[in-house]
Amino acid sequence: MTSIKRDMDKGMGFESREELNTAAKEELPDVIVSILPLVLVFLTFAFLQLNILYSLAIGVVSGFILLFRNVKGKVMEIFRSGGAGATENMVDVAMIVAIAGAFKATDTFQVVVDSLLNLPFNPLISAAIAVNIVAGLTASSTGGVQVALPVVGGPFIAMGASPEAIHRVASISSSCMDSMPHSGWLNSTLNLCRTTQKESFKPLP
Repeated sequence: MTSIKRDMDKGMGFESREELNTAAKEELPDVIVSILPLVLVFLTFAFLQLNILYSLAIGVVSGFILLFRNVKGKVMEIFRSGGAGATENMVDVAMIVAIAGAFKATDTFQVVVDSLLNLPFNPLISAAIAVNIVAGLTASSTGGVQVALPVVGGPFIAMGASPEAIHRVASISSSCMDSMPHSGWLNSTLNLCRTTQKESFKPLP
C-alpha cells in the first residue's frame, strides 16, 4: 500500500490503451456465456477425463457457437491475434526449459548439487532450499522442480523424508525466487501490460 500511495503522489495511475478503448465501444457478450467454454474445458478434462487436446477442441467449438454473433466477420483477425499470443507464450516456455537444461549441463550445477546435499538441515528443509535456489537460477518454479528434484529427491528420500512431503515442500518453495528479471512469465506479463522492467519489477514479484 505504501508503494501504491507513493506512486499516486507522483501522479502515476492506470493508463488506458487504444485497444482497450476500442473494445469498450463494442457490444460485448454476456459474462456467463463467455466463461461457459472454459467451464466445458474444465469439466471434460477433470471429470470426463478426456485428453486435454479434445477438451480444448470442445472449448474452441463451443466458444465459436456461443459467441458466433460477436466473432462473425472477425475469425481471421482472432486467429492472427491468438496465434501471435500463443507463439509468444511458447517461446517463453521454451526459454525456461532451455535455461534449465543449459544450467543442468554445466559443471557449476554439480557443485551446487553437492553443496545442497550437504546442508546440515532436515531433509525437507534442505529440499525446500535446494528447489528455491535452483528456481532462482533458472527464473522458473517449473524449472526449479524439474531440475532439482530428480537429482536431490532420491538422496533426501534415502535420508527418511517421504516422497509426498518432498513434493509438497518443493511445489511451495519453488515459487519463492522464480520472479527474477529473466523470468519468462514475468516478461510475458510486462509485455502484455506494455510496461518495462524499470517501471514494474519492484512491485510485481
